[in-house]
Amino acid sequence: IFSEAILKGKLFEAIFDDASFERIIHSTLQVLREHLEAIIGEFWINTSSHKDDLVFYSTIGNEGPLESQTLNCAATHGFVSTLWEQGIPRILNDIQSNKHFLRHEFAQEKNLTSVMGIPLKRNEKVIGVMCFFRSSSGFDHDEILSKSVQDAVAIHLNDKVVKDQFERYFNMSRDVFAILDMRGHFLKVNNSFLELLGYSKEEVISKDYTQFIHPDDIKSSEEAAKNAFSGEEIIRFENRLQSKFSDYKCIRWSTHTDVKKRLIYAAGKDITDITTQKFELTRKSLELHERVKELNGLYSILKVLNESDKSFSDKLTLAVEFIPSSFQYPELTCAEIVIDGNKY
Repeated sequence: IFSEAILKGKLFEAIFDDASFERIIHSTLQVLREHLEAIIGEFWINTSSHKDDLVFYSTIGNEGPLESQTLNCAATHGFVSTLWEQGIPRILNDIQSNKHFLRHEFAQEKNLTSVMGIPLKRNEKVIGVMCFFRSSSGFDHDEILSKSVQDAVAIHLNDKVVKDQFERYFNMSRDVFAILDMRGHFLKVNNSFLELLGYSKEEVISKDYTQFIHPDDIKSSEEAAKNAFSGEEIIRFENRLQSKFSDYKCIRWSTHTDVKKRLIYAAGKDITDITTQKFELTRKSLELHERVKELNGLYSILKVLNESDKSFSDKLTLAVEFIPSSFQYPELTCAEIVIDGNKY
């Protein structure tokens, strides 16, 4: 019990270190390798969308660097694959010739004699496998790490993997991501957010979102934020954010609210170009409509002037009635023709 308490203390320092995933893996393997008196420690984990692609980390000796590579285990039924499928710790001795251990050349090159394999589970699902190797004596079954130690490593390494994957997706996405508190203050934004608007992280974090909103969009944005604060998911809401260069970017937002954590997760897509194109299309459509009105008005006037059965005075009286319809706002337009002192 005392030995396990010491081990958990060392693992706590390794796992809870605010460092990269690789560094935590290295520290964890070193702690467990030393505890088990092994010379090599390995950690296998799936970090891709393909279930058979495993990332393999290994460290040798006290000062050995952490090495890694990606292997596809679909076609093999070796030691690691078996552990992954069965989810039960396993010990193999005489691994240089044991048929259940396929890496005979590796065992012979490193002069290894035995291996202990420990699957790591999260919610009854294997999320990784640890292997430890000895070169002199074999492992005994009573040396297998206790379930509480296995669970501690599994929980916190899995949480670190999830966090790293989230950070990677958060910062590599081309979309705009932001996390806000219930006061509407930015807690976290991704690189795309900063690049699009030109601000530094320090200029955005802890600021109220309304400081960046176009004045004409504040009312609708506050209404959307109010709905988000109450837990409603917002879909395809659009507003304009002012960049550091004083221009505005149009963003289409969707949000998800974590009521328990009192956080709002917002994902946005820059639609400035689309909005500009729509505006230009609308403007050109209106211009075309005005030109058509002008041509229709001109055609009607010419038609009246060419009528032979009407006097010149009657033609002008009719023609002046078509002039307002040629203007942008005919309901506000009045027309008058004055010829030789006569008004029509």
